[in-house]
Amino acid sequence: MSQPHPYTAAVIAAAGSSRRMGGDKLKAPIGGRPAIVRTLAAFEECERIDEIVLTTRRERISELAELVQKNGFGKIREIVAGGETRTASVQNGVSKISEQTEMLCVHDGARPFVTPELIERVLEGAVRCGAATAAVRVKNTIKSADENGRVLSTPPRETLWEIQTPQCFSLQLYRAALAACPGNYTDDCGPIEAYGRPVLLIEGDRRNIKLTTPEDLLIAKIFWETREQAHANRTRI
Repeated sequence: MSQPHPYTAAVIAAAGSSRRMGGDKLKAPIGGRPAIVRTLAAFEECERIDEIVLTTRRERISELAELVQKNGFGKIREIVAGGETRTASVQNGVSKISEQTEMLCVHDGARPFVTPELIERVLEGAVRCGAATAAVRVKNTIKSADENGRVLSTPPRETLWEIQTPQCFSLQLYRAALAACPGNYTDDCGPIEAYGRPVLLIEGDRRNIKLTTPEDLLIAKIFWETREQAHANRTRI
C-alpha cells in the first residue's frame, strides 16, 4: 500500500520534432519496447505519481493512445497536443491536470532510463524546497566563449551541474512563477529561478540520458544490456 503523499501529477513532454535523431525517437527500441513506453512505465510504477498527462505532436496522439491502451497504463489522464515551445507544451499539459493536484512533476518523454526511485527522490526534494530537479555533476572542464570562439572564462567545475529531468515543483509555486515571469525557457526550472526562488539539485543518474542523436541509441543499447545482465546476475544469486 502506498504511503500518504501530496496529490501529484506528471506531465511527460514528448512533443519534440526528433529532427536531430533523424527518426521518431519516441519509437526507438529500448529492450524491445518503444522508448516512450519505457518512460511511461516508470511513472506508472511510481507510487507517488497519481496521474499522468502526455503532451505530443498532434499527429501522434492516436498512435500514442493505442500504445497506452496496449500496455495497460491506468494513470494516463489525457494525451494532448504540445505547443510551439517546450514551455508552451508543458503548460498545455498542466492545463489538463486534476484540480486537487498539489505537486507537479515534469519529465522528458525521451529519457527512458528514469526510475521510480529517482522520481521519488526528486519529489521529496520538491516537497521540502518547493522546486527540485535531477542533475549530475559535470565531469569535463567547461569554458565560456564569445561569438568568435574566444574564451572568456573557465567556471569552476565543482560548481557546475548537468540538468536532467524529472523536475518537480509545488504546483502553486510553478503557476505563480510563470504568471510573474512569462517567457520561453529551456527547462522547467527557468521560471522558478527567474521568480527568485531556490531550486534544489538532487543527484541524478548518468544513465538517465535524453535520446537526441543516433549516437545516443548506441549508448542506450549498452545501458540496457548492462542493466539486464546485472538483473540476471542478481537472480542467480
